[in-house]
Amino acid sequence: MRLFLLQSRFLVMLLFS
Repeated sequence: MRLFLLQSRFLVMLLFS
């Protein structure tokens, strides 16, 4: 679950970059 959240955050950051 935690790993999924981290991945999600990374994806969001990339999208907002």
